Amino acid sequence: MQPSISPRSDTSFSELYKEHNGWLKGWLLKKLRCYQSAEDTAQDTFHKLLLAPPSELANLKSPRPYLSTIAKRLMIDQLRRRKLEALYLEALNNFTEHDAYSSVQDHHQVIETLILLANMLDKLPEKPRKAFLACRFEGLSYKEIADELDVSASMVKQYIAQVMVECYAIVFENEKTK
Repeated sequence: MQPSISPRSDTSFSELYKEHNGWLKGWLLKKLRCYQSAEDTAQDTFHKLLLAPPSELANLKSPRPYLSTIAKRLMIDQLRRRKLEALYLEALNNFTEHDAYSSVQDHHQVIETLILLANMLDKLPEKPRKAFLACRFEGLSYKEIADELDVSASMVKQYIAQVMVECYAIVFENEKTK
């Protein structure tokens, strides 16, 4: 469902886009050193802003710091996705390069479990997923994750617990089918 945008906020958004899109692309180009990535991230940044509540746009006093914050978070998400993808591919390569599993059936079962876990992560709400990935793949502390997600450390602990329950449910279900 598309967000409803009043004519006033549409005008404000258009003006914001016209005034700051070039600046944002330039800023992103310096960070990413890739024109296509800078273009994509700028578009994603404005898309996020477009989906924000209209009051957020109306109350925006300093657009450039706000836009750069959104863009930084998007770049972090992209980096996490790339790291997760690399780990996933490495795990798949390890399974095919070594005879670590006694049979093709065991090998297939492991790959199915990895796919189930990846799908589960995709379906999680943003903050629990980010917290889990930052904790498990980046080795960040709960406090560091809390600062990044703008929540308390105890909330991060709850997010991690929520994801671990989902992981155990998948593994348990997978074990029952063996």
